Amino acid sequence: MKFKLTGVFFSFRKRLIINIMRTFIFLFCTAIFGFTPGNMFSQNLKVVIPADKTVTVDEVFDIIKQQTNYTFIYQEDLFKKLPKVHLKKGKIRVNDLLEASFPKKDFDFSFTNGNTILVKENKLEKVIVLQQAKPIEITGIVTNQKKEPLPGVNVKVKGTNATAQTDFDGKYTITAPNDGILLFSYIGHRSEIIAVNNRKVINISLNEETRQLEGVVVNTGVTVRKKELITGAVTTFRGEELRQISTQNVVQGLKSLDPSFMVLNNNITGSNPNVLPTIEVRGQTSLSANQVDSQFRDDPNQPLFILDGFPTTLQQVVDLDINRIASITLLKDAASTALYGSRSANGVVVIETNKPVPGRLQFSYVYNSSYELADLSVYHLMNAEQKLEFERLSGAYNAGLNPELQFQWDQEYNKRLAAVRRGVNTYWLNEPIQMGITSGHSLSLGGGSEEFRFNIAGNYKTLTGTMKGSEHNTWGYNTTIAYRKNRFSLNNNFFVSGGNNQESPYGSFETWAKASPYYPKVNENGIITRYLDGTSLPIPANQYTIVNHAPNPLYNVFLPSYNKGIDFNFTNNFALNYDVSEHLKTTGAISVSRNSTIGTVFVSPDDTSFITEIATRKGTYARKESLTNKWNANLGATYSNVFNDVHSFNYTIRAQALETKNNSYLSELRGFPLGVPGNPSFAFGYEPNEKPTIYTELIRSVDLTNQINYAYDKRFLFDFTQTISGATNFGTNKKYSPYWGVGLGWNLNNEFKMNQDIVNILKVRANIGQTGNQNLVGYASYDVYAYDANTNVFGPGLAISQIANPNLEAQRTKDLSVGLDLAMFRNRLTATLGAYRRRTSPQIVAIDLAASTGVNAYPLNVGYLTTEGLEIKINYNFIYDLKNNFVWGVGLMSTSGDNKLGGFNNALASLNEAAQKTTSLTRFYDGASSNDLWAVPSLGIDPATGKEVFLKKNGQTTFILDKKDEVVMGNSRETATGVVSTNMNYKGFSFGLYVRYSFGADRFNNALYDKVENISKDNIFDNQDARAFTDRWTTPGQIAQFKSIGLTNATPISSRFIQKDDYISGESIRFGYRVTDRAWLKRAGLTALAFNALGNEFFRISTIKAERGIDFPFSRIYSLSLNLSF
Repeated sequence: MKFKLTGVFFSFRKRLIINIMRTFIFLFCTAIFGFTPGNMFSQNLKVVIPADKTVTVDEVFDIIKQQTNYTFIYQEDLFKKLPKVHLKKGKIRVNDLLEASFPKKDFDFSFTNGNTILVKENKLEKVIVLQQAKPIEITGIVTNQKKEPLPGVNVKVKGTNATAQTDFDGKYTITAPNDGILLFSYIGHRSEIIAVNNRKVINISLNEETRQLEGVVVNTGVTVRKKELITGAVTTFRGEELRQISTQNVVQGLKSLDPSFMVLNNNITGSNPNVLPTIEVRGQTSLSANQVDSQFRDDPNQPLFILDGFPTTLQQVVDLDINRIASITLLKDAASTALYGSRSANGVVVIETNKPVPGRLQFSYVYNSSYELADLSVYHLMNAEQKLEFERLSGAYNAGLNPELQFQWDQEYNKRLAAVRRGVNTYWLNEPIQMGITSGHSLSLGGGSEEFRFNIAGNYKTLTGTMKGSEHNTWGYNTTIAYRKNRFSLNNNFFVSGGNNQESPYGSFETWAKASPYYPKVNENGIITRYLDGTSLPIPANQYTIVNHAPNPLYNVFLPSYNKGIDFNFTNNFALNYDVSEHLKTTGAISVSRNSTIGTVFVSPDDTSFITEIATRKGTYARKESLTNKWNANLGATYSNVFNDVHSFNYTIRAQALETKNNSYLSELRGFPLGVPGNPSFAFGYEPNEKPTIYTELIRSVDLTNQINYAYDKRFLFDFTQTISGATNFGTNKKYSPYWGVGLGWNLNNEFKMNQDIVNILKVRANIGQTGNQNLVGYASYDVYAYDANTNVFGPGLAISQIANPNLEAQRTKDLSVGLDLAMFRNRLTATLGAYRRRTSPQIVAIDLAASTGVNAYPLNVGYLTTEGLEIKINYNFIYDLKNNFVWGVGLMSTSGDNKLGGFNNALASLNEAAQKTTSLTRFYDGASSNDLWAVPSLGIDPATGKEVFLKKNGQTTFILDKKDEVVMGNSRETATGVVSTNMNYKGFSFGLYVRYSFGADRFNNALYDKVENISKDNIFDNQDARAFTDRWTTPGQIAQFKSIGLTNATPISSRFIQKDDYISGESIRFGYRVTDRAWLKRAGLTALAFNALGNEFFRISTIKAERGIDFPFSRIYSLSLNLSF
């Protein structure tokens, strides 16, 4: 009997999951029905008395508050008549100290909010029996330290559902028990807890939180620390900030808030809702060309996404309900990302969803609707008259010396001319376009006690794209519970989601851009024919085609073809925490997830693309199934303490293991009879020489991390992180690599005790470290074999598809980063400056070895890539009038950077040779940038001949282009790009405007290359850019930008098609209104109502006249959002 370790392991994992769910159900029921809070001090909690002294009872409470996390509330002068307390030097338990301070029988202690303790005097028995607590109406005014009224302050009666909010004059009215407790809270101010004590008028002043960065807590996904003590480049945004920019998804909101988070435009896919965005943080660390790749690999320059403590996919982030997001933290440099070792070179995006909060049951509903309009202003196509005249001038109807054929061609031209004269001018671009509508619903229900809290959330969104029939619908359900008892706590987050998507049956948008406008959509009988000339029968193979016989794109639309998919995701995160002591905390967590996708594509046998095929080869069907099972577990501990009130020390150790198993199945069938749309059982067979394909891979990785954080008196900061990472991605001999980060910081405002009214934060920071990237290779450690589709009695054949490189090293990025954080004038002015230099060496590139070896795409370590850049973000509030609830400010953020290649020598020659055979302008040479655009210099069009003149490297001119004369003629990376913004809030109304700018980038204008020139005899009857008719050379002596209109030979790529692309665009605009504390709201059972109207990508002005969106157009988005809180 064979012992299978994998079987035992998966059996163990199955039992573990079952036990976790049993524990979850038990604790859920027990917490609801069995537990009540215990109101007592920790028996071992002690305080230190530094010297013998005599103090009052009030000073005793001060001593306890300074050394513990307990807060006391009691009536003023409650202990005035009690004698002073004599304290001896040494340690004493809190219980003993209180008993020695006053007679306990005369006073009563009760916990009101966690560690907040209410102290009351025990009244005489006769008072107790005379009356019970009765409700009274309380009024008052809430002000700030300057005695200015504060509108919008939340007032709550502890232990009840009674809430109120101050009006514009700071006034409030609320009903509470005469012995109740009022809680006052306001953004940017310290919360206060006040005992009623039979008072009907309670006025209170809230102290402002003057040190903004000190109060900001940063969640790195592993540790939680104060931002003022961090030496890395870290930014944190609240979920509300994201939702004020876009209601679409996280990515659209984040790109407008941080300059280093870049979403690159995809000119091919445009605004297709089924295509994921391309994202970079602080530029590139890897060459994206010809990577060792598979369907399960991520973009090698994509950041790592962490969702509630565990890695997740970009698809799940894009589909995540934006209303669930509590905060997002962006980690940019080695000091902050080294925690994640070999996965962190591209930055880390940490997403934290809403956590359960204690208190009464809370319910909220959010409705979002969006309306997308395709931007067709970037398509500059000919109208019918221009197109027909262009064809005539190009000689398209010239049959040469054959008069009989010329007569037929003249007939076809006259037929089309007659149609133009009748007014036929079809704008084909409108046919596949619709208004895309998104409708999203989000529900949340939560509450609980300090011990047990829960939150249940659900969302459903339907999205139709701007091309008819395109869809991307998603749904999700999430349950989170949190339980805490003394030193023990647990959290469980169960998340399930799914959706379906469909591509437009109208196909590629390019097809519609090519249709000539002199063709009507239907024939004279109103019927959509197979061909644009009004016929439906194909021309026999032995018959000569007159001019052209173009298919009608509308014909395929109404066939039963489809391209659709479904997906399903399941994730359960379970975390267990135990506080060994006040300073030592341990944690363990495990996450299990399953992701499955199914995609099917069917093309009807009646599709025009099969006109020339035999019957048994008409129609195709492809089905692809993908399944990913993943588990991720970690175990760690953190020790934190403050020594002598000045030495803050934290140490974290964490071990992590990850296993991912990917499986896929692909089947491609060919040949279908009519009338059986997409039924694979009717297929005539597989694609020639093909059979179903199955792919399986197993990836494992482990990390061990140590982190030390030290701060001296909040002035001098030191961080050190070390991670050892091992992964099966790399060579057998090089599986483990060290990663580290060291950071230093100096809070100058604390060092020089600067005036807090002028300088709130002034911190300089610098760090250096080494991080890695696993998004590159699959199995470098092993030879990979593929089964041959043809089998015989001896079994299947094998072919090697990858040769192992046992010495393949992980990519390591050496990262140097410096920065400055500034906040002035009580945070009216905030600024962050950063500079970085990253060098990734060695690079991993797939290289073709010598032809004699027969090895292609062999993964090698070769060369390095150095990226440098600057970033800045500044915000200033011109108006900060809290009295009138009026705040208005402006912001500017900008980034600039580029990279340089080195150490490759001639290793990438095969990539450069392959690129020269295509329209790619990217080359890989030492000393150059991967963003450089290489082309032969052009001197323009010769006025005498209408031909292009090229400049050779030796300075000579020629009509013949030679690829050896290529030089750098531009760079696709912007000199600077960023966002200018303004935000205003006035008495419930809000307004925000974000405008993106970009200048200095160069672009290869495909519209000029493909639709103005390079118009051959094969595609001359397709519609073209209008400049092919208006701006091409026609007569000797003419100064023109483009070559002769009669030249239909191929045009080589030259610098003439590279243009400067400077632009500004409307990234986001928002109008909003929020209502709280209104009588009609209370009558409706609401606590708040908010309405927002947003616009995204609502305008664009560019110096380049080029088509944007080849297969799918870009769109402008307008959204409405309604938020109800109960």
